[in-house]
Amino acid sequence: MQPPSWRKSEIFLGRVKSEISTTHYSSRMSEFAHQTYVIARKVVVALIGGTITLIGIAMIVLPGPAFIVLPAGLAILALEFAWARRWLKKVKHMAQEAVDKMHHNSPQHLVNHSSPTSATSTPTESAPKK
Repeated sequence: MQPPSWRKSEIFLGRVKSEISTTHYSSRMSEFAHQTYVIARKVVVALIGGTITLIGIAMIVLPGPAFIVLPAGLAILALEFAWARRWLKKVKHMAQEAVDKMHHNSPQHLVNHSSPTSATSTPTESAPKK
């Protein structure tokens, strides 16, 4: 036996209402899940990046490759924090200046860019062969 037509519309409207409320509920839950994810990501990045950065700072005075570990820790922190991005940019700039200075003072650079009158401009006489 079929329900009366007014009953069919009530059932249909009830389904629509439940779908709307479920969608609203799942929307709120997905917002909460997203906020939780964002906070958890910041905490994990801060812990890992902070630990690696502190190890890099310790390696400045202890034996170890501080010039590799410290920027790596800052790079991890820069994934989430603007202040770490600024520090990382400064560290990159300082490293580039150091590389340029080393390249400028290298012996090969000095030989290639020496003046023509400086080093050996006079021909040398070789000893007579016997």
